[in-house]
Amino acid sequence: MPESARGHEQTFNQALGSALKSTHTQWQTPPGAKPVVQAEELGTLAKPHHRLRPDVLIMDRDFRPVIVETSFEAQNADADAVARLADGVQTAAGRHSVLTAVAVHIPDRYRKLGNHEAVVEVLINGGSLRYAIHQRLQETSEGIRRWPQGGFLDGNVFDLGRLIPAMALPKEHVEAVAEDAANCVKAAAERLESGLPQKAQNEVGVLMRQQTLLSGLHTTALMWLNAMLVQQRLFLQESPAVKAGPLTTCTDLSDQIRVWKDILAENWRSIFKPAVQALELARQHSPAAAQEAIRVLTQAVESIETAPLGMHMNVGAELYPKLSDDRKEAAAFYTQSATAELLAALTIRRRDLTADQWAGDVFANHRLADLACGTGTLLRAGYRRIEALHNHSNTQLGKDSKNGGGYCMSRRWSAVLLGPT
Repeated sequence: MPESARGHEQTFNQALGSALKSTHTQWQTPPGAKPVVQAEELGTLAKPHHRLRPDVLIMDRDFRPVIVETSFEAQNADADAVARLADGVQTAAGRHSVLTAVAVHIPDRYRKLGNHEAVVEVLINGGSLRYAIHQRLQETSEGIRRWPQGGFLDGNVFDLGRLIPAMALPKEHVEAVAEDAANCVKAAAERLESGLPQKAQNEVGVLMRQQTLLSGLHTTALMWLNAMLVQQRLFLQESPAVKAGPLTTCTDLSDQIRVWKDILAENWRSIFKPAVQALELARQHSPAAAQEAIRVLTQAVESIETAPLGMHMNVGAELYPKLSDDRKEAAAFYTQSATAELLAALTIRRRDLTADQWAGDVFANHRLADLACGTGTLLRAGYRRIEALHNHSNTQLGKDSKNGGGYCMSRRWSAVLLGPT
């Protein structure tokens, strides 16, 4: 590659890294902290490739590392992205495999901009990008999937920033972890079924508003899992609501109930109030069964966190359809995530509010409603759409979202997005 072309690509890569940081609050790391988004950095790949520099590396703690490879030549962008799937990323915790790499075909207009600041300005103001996703289907497999199969997607840096977390793990990995988590929920329900007397099972069914005992126990276990996931996420975000340590420090039911009540006193009533009521009810009738159910669900949380699935796993949307024993009788057919995202983008429009309104605390004057009242998939999609418009507006207005409403809102939303509100 001519030196001038490589120089243009390096300038673009540095600018792309800077622009990507603007798409997510958690990617805007403070000075001195290890950056989430790294561009043209040596030493990030594991041996024997440690002397290579990925164009852009995203190391968000909530999902697997993602590498972005760019080129003014479409074929080179694809080839470099596929090559990165054979590399591992070196971290303090060890080597992490890369399952997703993005090929960015740089439009020619960026050759003429010349300097870093000019490229950043064009990118954050909606400058066009062309990109494709490459994924290794299994960690030990050579099978690689490209999406789309031909050509490139057209979008901007904010579209790319939203796509990266959603595509960090191939869907097969997400479905496998979801299946394991669903099995843990079933196993926890079985512990309750075998340990709780019939009267207690009836009381649980009434509390959960379920028509069958099996649905009542499944819903109870699912609700506990949801609460445990939110608890773990709040702890990782250093929320003052979680005064105890991580989930594994809750050694008995009393510890677990106390932590949930502490969180309940701060917020998240829809998640933790029924979870506390059900756990106290189960402990009253069979402490051993309740303790065993929580132990099994802790395994599910660890599986989800160590995958890491981050925001991929939605307890309601991913797991409830696998567990509902009366789904066919109730004619319950749940909205797919992709459909919900499309509906949210069509319904919540940029022109609905001014840039200043999007950049502020949107929910101070507006509410988001899902009148279908299902597993929360539409609500989650709506939250994500509003968060994207919020971050985009903050960036375009030149606001530092860490010091304004954006930072607080994003931290609050990320916990809410784990499950139905």
